[in-house]
Amino acid sequence: MKMFKKKKFSCTWALFILWLTLGFQREALGVLVPGPVIPITTSGDILTPVVVSGTAAGFVITCTDSNMDLVSSFANDGVTWSTPSLLTFSQLYTGVWVSVNSSGTMATFIGDPLSMGYSTAAPYGFFSTDQGFMWTTQTRIEMSSTVATPVVVGSRNTGFMATWRDTADNNPYSAFSVHGLLWLKVPITNTGTVNSAVMVAGSTVGFLTAWQDTSNNAFASFSSDDGLTWSAPVAITSTSDVASDVWVASRGLGFMAVWVSNVGNAYSSFSSNNGATWSPPSLIAMNTQINTDVSVSGNMAGFYVAGIALDSNAYASFSSNNGTTWLAPVSITTDNSVSGSNTGTAFGFVDVSAVGNSYMFTWLDVHGNAQSSFAGSGPPAILPPANLTGRQRKNNFGLQYELFNTLKWNASPSFNVAGYNIYKNGVLITSVNRFTLQYKQHNQKKGAETLYSVTAFDLMGNESTEIDVIIP
Repeated sequence: MKMFKKKKFSCTWALFILWLTLGFQREALGVLVPGPVIPITTSGDILTPVVVSGTAAGFVITCTDSNMDLVSSFANDGVTWSTPSLLTFSQLYTGVWVSVNSSGTMATFIGDPLSMGYSTAAPYGFFSTDQGFMWTTQTRIEMSSTVATPVVVGSRNTGFMATWRDTADNNPYSAFSVHGLLWLKVPITNTGTVNSAVMVAGSTVGFLTAWQDTSNNAFASFSSDDGLTWSAPVAITSTSDVASDVWVASRGLGFMAVWVSNVGNAYSSFSSNNGATWSPPSLIAMNTQINTDVSVSGNMAGFYVAGIALDSNAYASFSSNNGTTWLAPVSITTDNSVSGSNTGTAFGFVDVSAVGNSYMFTWLDVHGNAQSSFAGSGPPAILPPANLTGRQRKNNFGLQYELFNTLKWNASPSFNVAGYNIYKNGVLITSVNRFTLQYKQHNQKKGAETLYSVTAFDLMGNESTEIDVIIP
């Protein structure tokens, strides 16, 4: 009887492993099939590039119209976009960046100094709790700054990070906010050599920023404490041929940086240790294939990049091995309608957001409309657990005692949850099955502030966003 059970169990797992292997081989072979082009706007008055950010709830885009108002739209299935929301502001000096986390949506921009009564341009933010259908009153992120475009924003579940270059001293700056009402500004470096936008990406472990400096190399800095402190800048490249912004994205515990060289070739580099070291540059595409800024985003399958080629079409590439190799660029459009020219307020680019088992591309076309292309099974069906609580308790053993931290949470509502990952200060410490909704960590120090995070995952390795609690 035992032998029969053992044989049955081995067969089941053999089939499961074969299924997983075939799935991973399929990803390794490079499945990249952009969906059909779907218009987001038809007004013909969009002035700036179309930025996209996605979570388990869906995708949000932002851009600016010819009246310098904020335009946003939401798609929960990746295909059906809501009627574009218009925030009549008339004070946006640049395009609008956007980032989404479990608490809401943050849009950042530079306010027009003249219409707002200031002598210098400064960064501002809008916050939305309903995917951009309604926005809060703008909040000034920095009170006195000569800011270079754009003001980029990234997020993780602790909050939002805005980054920019100040033209007064050519240094990179960051500002962190939970919901956009109060911002804490911190200089990332004081070298005075930044020569591009300051891009940012968030992950479970922290935020990574990257930029081009005056030596035409790419640099990065990492923060594990939501921007209170930043690491000393680390060189991503030493080739002195970086000619674009340095876009960054996270996947698992790694970060990907991408850029364009001075001859128009697109390159990537990967870091598995929070930007402390970087892999040698890997060629993504030649200048005839993609020759504008290259955006990047990552999901469980790998990293996706997108850009515009010389034929005014949008192209994308994919890597399942952290940039060691990339697919030959695949066309997203074929009608030569993608705008790659400078509009006077921002340059053209194709943005990408990869979430769960899907990926979304967005761009501005030559007719002044926001366009999109979606592929995959939709935003991840796996939703995070809820109501994470934690406290420190004591076990008394007579003359001695032991302190332990205990966590409890409510189950994820997703039907396909296989278990939960538990992180301590951004590091995975254990995984439990779907029926376990609590965890104890023994032998802890008294008064030691500890950040715990819990995520849900399925059998394919897809992971939800995190929920956090700090003990004590």
